[in-house]
Amino acid sequence: MDDRWKEIDRIYHAALKRDKSDRPAFLAQACAGAQGLRQEVESLLALDGQAENFLKTPAIEEAAEEMAREETGSHQTDDLQLTGTTVSHYRIVKKLGGGGMGVVYKAEDTKLGRHVALKFLPKEFSDDPQRLERFRREARAAAALNHSNICTIHEIGEHEGRPFIVMELLEGETLKHRIEGKPLRIDALLELAIQVAEALEAAHAKGIVHRDIKPANIMILDSGLVKVTDFGIAKMMSMGMTQAGQVLGTPNYMSPEQVKGRPVDGRSDIFSLGVILYEMVTGEKPFGGQNITTVIYKIINENPIPPRELDATIHPGLSYVVQRALAKVPEERYQ
Repeated sequence: MDDRWKEIDRIYHAALKRDKSDRPAFLAQACAGAQGLRQEVESLLALDGQAENFLKTPAIEEAAEEMAREETGSHQTDDLQLTGTTVSHYRIVKKLGGGGMGVVYKAEDTKLGRHVALKFLPKEFSDDPQRLERFRREARAAAALNHSNICTIHEIGEHEGRPFIVMELLEGETLKHRIEGKPLRIDALLELAIQVAEALEAAHAKGIVHRDIKPANIMILDSGLVKVTDFGIAKMMSMGMTQAGQVLGTPNYMSPEQVKGRPVDGRSDIFSLGVILYEMVTGEKPFGGQNITTVIYKIINENPIPPRELDATIHPGLSYVVQRALAKVPEERYQ
């Protein structure tokens, strides 16, 4: 836990020891005018006893960092300088981008004469056995899936101590870029949503939960075909490979059970898809906020405004589908 989270944790526990009526004055003094810090602590206090487990979640700091990256569009710069070099039998053409679970390059497969994507584990993760295993699990889980709406994994390798995955190269745009804060047309929305749902159905049928369904992980090809990417934190339901108490995913799209660090199944992905549907229908995130604790509080405790109340032209059936997918209790969602 870094210095900021230590400070949040310290002030939060100190505030708990005081009467509720005394907390505003205490926070004003303890936070010394740092409004962002105060908002974080106040959001934790509003969780009313649930924050203790939340603060102890092993991956809370990682989730907070990922939320910041999502909001700013920034990720750590990779130190690899691979453009123009050859890795195994792959000639690196250019860097395509990076994220919390890897940096991706476009490469030419010199054996088969095709272009592929190579995803490298960032250097700071390479020496972390837990994250390394998560990377390998991505390859195993995704390679077991054979579906037109799921990105194909070709093989896994290693270059100078850096493991990499060879994937199908996808040309198009992400759903994140397609939405850009505005609602989509109903016909386009349904076509995209159905394809994502079919990809999840195929994965869940094999006992694989994605755990990080979000617009940035949904690619729309030039042909209109949708591909779900990045099973980097997928969980084999039958093997229990991810321990309860770990938060893996992007905060705005997490299910209530996921942010609480509880075991999840395919219904968690359904909730995440519901968040995306809400965003596609309304152009707004159902659980927005300036900090991770505000987002978490809303996911656990608040129901978003029904889409039809935001726009009366939205079909009531579609509004119902979105609301049911966003049910707080997994048993009340689509199963």
